[in-house]
This record gives sequence, C-alpha cells and structure tokens, in this order.
Amino acid sequence: MNAGPGNTGYSFRRRDPERGQRPPRDAQPPLPPEVYRRRRIAAIAAVVVVILLLWWLLSSLGGSQEDASTPAADTAQSSSAAPTSGKEKKPDAKDKKAEAEKKGAEKRKEEKKDAEPKDPAAEKTNCELADLRVTAVPGKSTFDPGEEPTFYAKIANPTKADCVIDVDEAKLLFEVFAMDDYHRVWGDLDCNEPSITGEVTIEAGKSQNYKMGSWSRTTSAPDRCDDRQPVGPGSYLLYAHLGDNVSQPATFNMS
Repeated sequence: MNAGPGNTGYSFRRRDPERGQRPPRDAQPPLPPEVYRRRRIAAIAAVVVVILLLWWLLSSLGGSQEDASTPAADTAQSSSAAPTSGKEKKPDAKDKKAEAEKKGAEKRKEEKKDAEPKDPAAEKTNCELADLRVTAVPGKSTFDPGEEPTFYAKIANPTKADCVIDVDEAKLLFEVFAMDDYHRVWGDLDCNEPSITGEVTIEAGKSQNYKMGSWSRTTSAPDRCDDRQPVGPGSYLLYAHLGDNVSQPATFNMS
C-alpha cells in the first residue's frame, strides 16, 4: 500500500477493547491467605524463641555473678576475722620433722619408763633396813679454796609400811675417798660422836634428809685423830652409810 499525501508510512492496529490489557510477563499470581497466616505465625514464634534465649542468657550471667560474689564475701569475712599480723603460716617440712622428732622422743621416753624394772620393795607391806634407799649428796659440786664441804644423806622408804630404824645400831655416817687412787681420806665418826641417835622413822613412800655439819678438809682414820693432815685440791667420792646399807658414790671437787 502506498502512502498518500499526509501519510507517514506507518500503519496502526487498533487494540481490541474487549481483550483488556495484557499483564506484565514477570507478574506472579497472588498466594492463598493461608500461606500468609502461616508466615506470620512462624515469625511470631521466632521472636518468642529469641526472647526466651535472651532471658535464659541473662539469667545465667546473673547467677554466675551471684555465685562468684558469695565466695568473695566469705573470703572477705574470713580475712576480716583473721589476725592482722599476716597470713597464717603453713607448717613446712622442717616443722613437720621437728614435730615428728618430738613425738618420737616422747614415745621412747615412755617406752624406757615402762621397760625400767620396778623396785620390788614398792610392793612390800613391811619394811626393814635393807629396803631403804640411801643417797649421798655433796652440798656443792665444787667447793672453793678454804671452804669446808657440807654433806647430806637422803634416806627413802619405797615400801608400803613405815620403817623404824635404831641408828645406835645402824649408824648413819659419811666417808670420803680420793678418786685418783681410791684411798680412804676421811670419815665423820672417826673422831666424832654420832649426831643422830635413838630410833628414826621413815614413813611409807617418803624420804628424809640428814645433814652433816661440815668437814674441816683434814685426814682421819678410826681412832687415829692426832696429826691430821690437810687434804689438797682434787676430785673425791662421797659415801653415806646407814648400818650396812651403803649409797652409790657421789663425786665432788675441792679447789
């Protein structure tokens, strides 16, 4: 078809008004209402879950802080109750060793005490001279130059009965021997009368002490009281006698 005057060379097709407008190519058909309802429910549920998680998280943190604060408070209380001088000293190995040695020594002491033989006289219900325990005791371990020695006798009765002794028969006397050659130097009854006479009673389980006045530091022998010689410095042994009952020697020195 040729274009006539006034034509542009284009032809137009009229759109049929009854067919309507064609929808866009990418347009989706609307979803059913049920789908939208389910989505809303799912969104609400997700929000609830998030809220619950946050609440649980905050509760856990709060509980941990409370637990942590409790020991701290207890520690502070203990610290305030403790002395201000410093931390309590824990026993170290040295202290433990010393404690163990102390306990061991105490145990050995008890065992030694139990092992010691008991005095058979302690069970006796009667007493005689041989049951008495005589101990010689110098007044000093060392007497100064020119100082006259003094001596004591301790007489103990270990039995369960009083002991009555006639010291006119069982005389109480002292003797001194030189330690270097064990020769007799002096005896207090060589040239003197006994200072204790008659009967003496030593009560059951008790002891009595007897004192000799002093020794002039000169030699003597029975019935030989003339020409007594001075006794020089040295070490000596002292014995105490009660009749035939003799003490163990006790040492002393004279300067």
